[in-house]
Amino acid sequence: VTGLGRHGRRPSVAMKSKSRMAQTCMSGSLTSLINKANSALDVMAVLQGALANPRFSVIHMEAALTRLGKFKLEPSEEVKGKIILKKTADKLSGMIKELNGGQCSNIFWALSKLQPLPPSFEELVPGLIESAKTTCEDMNA
Repeated sequence: VTGLGRHGRRPSVAMKSKSRMAQTCMSGSLTSLINKANSALDVMAVLQGALANPRFSVIHMEAALTRLGKFKLEPSEEVKGKIILKKTADKLSGMIKELNGGQCSNIFWALSKLQPLPPSFEELVPGLIESAKTTCEDMNA
């Protein structure tokens, strides 16, 4: 059945309203919303509102992608979330130079779990590698 999350559920009404809340909430609350997501669809619902929030930072990006990695994407979820995944990748593209070594590492882990990797994220891998090289000098060996 399309539109169902990993646990056989649609994004909850509460998570849909959290998408609206994510547009205006404070940074700590935004992290909390991301961490309370129960499925990939719920994470994408939060991202839908959060990406427009001026407080959305690399910390939130890392949290959202690692949460998505935890749930993985079912094929129906990837299709349903294609637009939000593209917007997320676009936002990450502008943040790559801000990432520290740990954030790069966590995002690499998350992307490895999102296999097959959505094309919008696949394009970011070379930039992430370069960022990791500059933030983790020991990776240059």
